[in-house]
Amino acid sequence: MSYKLLIEIPRTPIPGCRNQKVIDLVMKACEGKKPNAPLSKANITLIRHAERMLDFEGLVDSMNAVVTALVVAGVIVDGSWNCLGAWNVHQRYRSKLEGATTEILVLARPDRQN
Repeated sequence: MSYKLLIEIPRTPIPGCRNQKVIDLVMKACEGKKPNAPLSKANITLIRHAERMLDFEGLVDSMNAVVTALVVAGVIVDGSWNCLGAWNVHQRYRSKLEGATTEILVLARPDRQN
């Protein structure tokens, strides 16, 4: 199965918070772009564009809301290692004037790949 989802939301998740607004934005951005069935194997790349940089732990923690939204939206089966493997998580500087965003890329991968 070949599937690619590339979306960008006008917000960045906050580490340690529920981030309901982020979850809602991701779910809305996924409308009409979901796979026929949730992916059981996928690679994800999550890029935070913001004025302030987070340490790696905070960056990964903040992206849990995005993964949760992808599950609830029906894009991926779950956020487990078996489904996603290692996440590709990055951050890039973006001025306050440009506004913070989160870029999300999901690619299906064959079930046989680990």
